[in-house]
Amino acid sequence: MERFAEPGPDGLVFTNERWAPDHVVELLEHHFKPAQDKAGVSCRFHDLRHTSVALAIAAGAHPKAIQTRMGHSSINVTLDRYGHLFPELDEAIASSFEEQIAAQRAARATNVIHGAFAS
Repeated sequence: MERFAEPGPDGLVFTNERWAPDHVVELLEHHFKPAQDKAGVSCRFHDLRHTSVALAIAAGAHPKAIQTRMGHSSINVTLDRYGHLFPELDEAIASSFEEQIAAQRAARATNVIHGAFAS
């Protein structure tokens, strides 16, 4: 990165000798294809975009943050396209409810034991 990328968070990584963005064909032929060959993998360049979203979801990124990063026109686009990667969210909600109910029951039992509900 230090050798090839422009400085700063918005610096281009794949540039030509004039520090201008590479043309797509040049990018694919001179950078992406050799990198795939070296890594022993094969995928479309666009697959990297989907992979980054999947990794963000797995890391717990908020869908609105993903929408902004991907440049989707609305949160609906993001959820329609990647919603299938969020199935564990429903489980997390249910678990959270169970934990809250258990905590309330434990608190009520403690109050009864210590006479909080005595008349």
